[in-house]
Amino acid sequence: MSVIVRIGAPSSGKLTASDWGWLAFLAFGCSTYAYTVWFYALGKMPASSLAPWVYFVPVSAIVWSAFVLGEHITAFVALGGVMVLGGVILAERVGQPSARAPVPVQPGIAPRR
Repeated sequence: MSVIVRIGAPSSGKLTASDWGWLAFLAFGCSTYAYTVWFYALGKMPASSLAPWVYFVPVSAIVWSAFVLGEHITAFVALGGVMVLGGVILAERVGQPSARAPVPVQPGIAPRR
């Protein structure tokens, strides 16, 4: 909390009831919901399939801020979003090991490498 006070934000004693309500919503509503969904999804899918979705958080924040708050998407913000999406596509598509034909194994004989 001391970091917030140093950069000019109001101290905790000057926060209104509305401020505390929004803070509680962010802490418990958003975080609790996000972790609940995340762990539910981990129970249904492997972590390696879910991990790329974490990279969409900044992109979705940009889109939501434009729609909900009316913020303008600058060229640098759009470039950052494209870079994130491109990185996820590269990691998921290009980074996959090539599908090789399985090596037939005969009982009692070790496969060659």
